[in-house]
Amino acid sequence: GREDFRQFLNFFSPLEEERNEKKDFIDDSLSNHRIDYFHFA
Repeated sequence: GREDFRQFLNFFSPLEEERNEKKDFIDDSLSNHRIDYFHFA
């Protein structure tokens, strides 16, 4: 579910200072590789 995915993102962004930068990177990955991410959804 969405909460599991949020925890998945937090695994890659354990530090508050890094979250915005990592989130931008992940958002770019989501738009560039959307099918890959939906495969794991």
